[in-house]
Amino acid sequence: MPTVLIADDDPVMRMLLTAIVSADPELTLVGAAADTDEAIALSAQHAPDVVMDDAGADGYVVKGAPPDVVAQALRGET
Repeated sequence: MPTVLIADDDPVMRMLLTAIVSADPELTLVGAAADTDEAIALSAQHAPDVVMDDAGADGYVVKGAPPDVVAQALRGET
């Protein structure tokens, strides 16, 4: 089961992404960081499989994507 860390400075987006990840039984949320320092600390503590960040990455899902699309991307199904 992939572990997920969310890093986003927008509290509303952080809350939305937390709800999406938490609702998927195939994903485990290990933390939600509001800034880089918190994201680094949580990453060191939990070593997540996936970090959802609002910076550059190997793949992306646009903000506002349907919850099932976000979950599929996290599972590597897109």
